[in-house]
Order: sequence, then C-alpha cells, then structure tokens
Amino acid sequence: MARNYPDLVESMVVSGTVIDLTESITAASFPKLGGDSWSDLLMPKSVDGVRKMFTVGTRKLPWLPDFVFRHFLQVMFDNRKEKVELLKALVISDKDAAFPNYTQRIHLLWGDDDKIFNSKVAQDIKEILGDKASLEFVERAGHLAPLERPFVFNQKLKKALASFQTEVKQK
Repeated sequence: MARNYPDLVESMVVSGTVIDLTESITAASFPKLGGDSWSDLLMPKSVDGVRKMFTVGTRKLPWLPDFVFRHFLQVMFDNRKEKVELLKALVISDKDAAFPNYTQRIHLLWGDDDKIFNSKVAQDIKEILGDKASLEFVERAGHLAPLERPFVFNQKLKKALASFQTEVKQK
C-alpha cells in the first residue's frame, strides 16, 4: 500500500520482513533453517513440523506438550494448496527485485535473534532505505518477537508510533 499509494501512508513500522523475498535471500536462508522451501517450513504436515516451525521462529521455544502443536496443526493449516502456491509466488528472481524509493518514514522493529531474517538482513534493509529509516531490536526475541516478547515489542511499537505523531505535529 505504501508503495502504490504513498499519499495515503505517511509512515510505517515493519517487523521481521524483507522488502522483496528474492531467490538469493531464500537460498541463503534454507541451509541454516533446515528446509528446502518456505512451504516445507511454514506449512508443516506433522506435530514435529509445527514444533520445528516454532523453534525456527523463536529465540528459545519453551517446552509445550504435543497437544498444543497438534491443535495448531489442526486449526492453522487449512487451504494448504492455496497457501503453498502463495508462498511459492512470494519468492521473486533477483533480477526482478526492485527496491522502491519510499517517501515515508520507516521504523524497522526486529527480534535480535531472528533466525529467518537475521540482524544483518535488518541492517541491510535500513541501509537500502536510507536516512528516513530507523532500526530497533527487541532483545532476546526471534522472528516472532510480537509473540515472544509482547510487552517489550508493544512498548517499542508505541514509542515509534508516538515519534511519527510528533513528527506530523511539527510539520
């Protein structure tokens, strides 16, 4: 929306995502994540697959009984065919990647132990976005920082949103 309608979006907070999910980012991610495709990782077919997905997404997954993972497996992974197709379509070739020149102020809010898109990826995105971007890490959190450290994440989110509001008032 920010890319297509810059007049409607003044600023944004982005957490744990890349600008474009390219083939090179994907290829670099899988050796450390232990999968062959995003759908293998994000669309598990077993309780062990759900456990692995949460292990990759968190800094330190607490012990949970199998029935919790079984419940996630039952309720979260319907419409599998469509979701797998969507995950495949998200990956674009490196030559087609185009980093837009966002006019908005962008605050990146990242788990400092993100195993999927690590801190180097976050810093690279900030560099690409330039001076209008800021980067802040949620300590002791992985890719799922809002779930792992919700109070810290929300505190940092509120601070970022307040800074956007202050900036608008000053204009």
